[in-house]
Amino acid sequence: MKKQFLALALTAALAGLAASAPRPVPMGDFFLIASTTGTNMGTSVMVTKAMTASYSHPKAAPTGATASLDVPAGLGVGPNVPVAIQNVKGTDVSAQSELIRYWGCGEVVAKGQPEHLKHQHVGTGKTHVGGSSGTADYARLGNITGKAPGAYQLKTSYAGNTPITLGEPQEFLDPVAFTAPSTTMMAQVDLKKAVKLTWNKVPRAVGYSLMASGTDKATGKPCMWEAIKDGQSNWYTVGTTAGAKSGKLLPPDHLSCTIPAGIFEGSPTVSVILIAYSADVRSAGSMNAVAWAQSTATLLLQPAP
Repeated sequence: MKKQFLALALTAALAGLAASAPRPVPMGDFFLIASTTGTNMGTSVMVTKAMTASYSHPKAAPTGATASLDVPAGLGVGPNVPVAIQNVKGTDVSAQSELIRYWGCGEVVAKGQPEHLKHQHVGTGKTHVGGSSGTADYARLGNITGKAPGAYQLKTSYAGNTPITLGEPQEFLDPVAFTAPSTTMMAQVDLKKAVKLTWNKVPRAVGYSLMASGTDKATGKPCMWEAIKDGQSNWYTVGTTAGAKSGKLLPPDHLSCTIPAGIFEGSPTVSVILIAYSADVRSAGSMNAVAWAQSTATLLLQPAP
């Protein structure tokens, strides 16, 4: 009886030590996105659904390293998908760039705009080896007919495993589409004037991002406009749910926005991208993981003759 008691006490002590031991801190990031794209064919809309899965890790992959993604049966492509691994390597070269940036919905450009974002870097010419990255086989994930929710797990031979479970909020979203100035993929407009954009409401979307890119009339340099300043970069850092709450996405019932007059005057083409986002879900294994659903529409604006 005494030996049994000591054995039980030892088992309990070891369990307590295991529970109190610090867990390894996740390193790297794993992104899983259920994407919907609607292409207006004139009389109908062609809808494409795809999963994109990728990761980045500070550790370089050793020779012979492997990775794969376990997917739920309901996705219809399982039980697992190969993941291609690439070590990050590059040469530090000199570079300079400039971007002219506007933001905000409205008829006229607000005061304090535009911003000229300039970047200049003097390279050393040295080759740097960073960590590694991986991308799931898009040939398998590029045309999904099944359902997104379920348990996924990224497995690697050198950087551990990371599970994440998608719920109904992360199911593929309905297509988002522009309703003005055109319901097709192209519109001719007077770029000297303000351009009002409208779109359909997407169920389960927590918000929208909207941006346009072209060239500046005076300098010919790249020019960009966002509905919300830093919306694209900030929400991506904090996630779709937090981004929507902090005002970095247009609200789910906000279904129109006007590009101020003259921003893209003289630009031969203006590319407009609208994305609806679902709430995100997060987990942690050997890496931090985040997943969401999104629906994308693209509109090309050309100057009216």
